Amino acid sequence: MAVAHLNKMEFVKWKAAEVTRSAEWPESCRARLSGRPRLSLDSSLDSSLDSSLDSSLNSSLDSSLVSSLDSSLDSSLHSSLDSSLDSSLDGRPSTRPRAS
Repeated sequence: MAVAHLNKMEFVKWKAAEVTRSAEWPESCRARLSGRPRLSLDSSLDSSLDSSLDSSLNSSLDSSLVSSLDSSLDSSLHSSLDSSLDSSLDGRPSTRPRAS
């Protein structure tokens, strides 16, 4: 079917039919799943999108948290080491209180 000659509503119907046809499972797959309820296409897509979004957000949050903690620990460690090194080189006791 020539897509260029369709109006918008016909295109939507045609595309929906294409998606439905491409989403149908072969008979061999359906036979293996006999006895199990078949998910609708919408439910399947929602689940897939939710899973993908959760995974993406978790990965992004984990990455951001690790980066933030690394940066904070690096900064704190450098500051503490600098202060300790400066005071030991000067021969005077450190004025910075020790972390408990």
